[in-house]
Amino acid sequence: KRFPSKANMETKTVFVLRFECVSTGKTFDLTYQRLNNISEEIQNHFAKLTDSDGPGRESPSMIGSVVYRNVPKFALQGGSEDRDGQIERTRARGTCIKTEDLGDISEKGMLCFLVREGKICDEFFIGFAPLPHLKGKQVVFARLIEGESNMNELESLGSPSGETTERIKLSIVTYQ
Repeated sequence: KRFPSKANMETKTVFVLRFECVSTGKTFDLTYQRLNNISEEIQNHFAKLTDSDGPGRESPSMIGSVVYRNVPKFALQGGSEDRDGQIERTRARGTCIKTEDLGDISEKGMLCFLVREGKICDEFFIGFAPLPHLKGKQVVFARLIEGESNMNELESLGSPSGETTERIKLSIVTYQ
């Protein structure tokens, strides 16, 4: 199934992010439950980012974006555009956020969005551990409910410097 339209966001709360190792084709599915306290603006931002061919899209899609940083015991970061093999990080051009949209990365596997200049970015962040020192600095969007072994495999493809040992892309987002 495709990601739901803005009208269906309120009823569809479970979704799968599928990451793919470009060289091997191996896929890693992570199943998430959207948090209940997410504002409509943030829900709309996520719907816009995951709609691969939606009309009037203002931001690039997350689909096909690359993981540009992977630090074991810390986090995986991605959502940047891949232009001819060159990773280009996005500017802060997303939805303006309110303080109440910021959250606490209290569990392993939480899906967040980066915040720059008071706006949510098109870049995502998955914590490999609870990260209390980042409280109030990220928009925490969803909790991992299935796929911890896949997340651990993704984590193993990182390095202390953040360089990924394999090229990884977000290949699809689907609702269950």
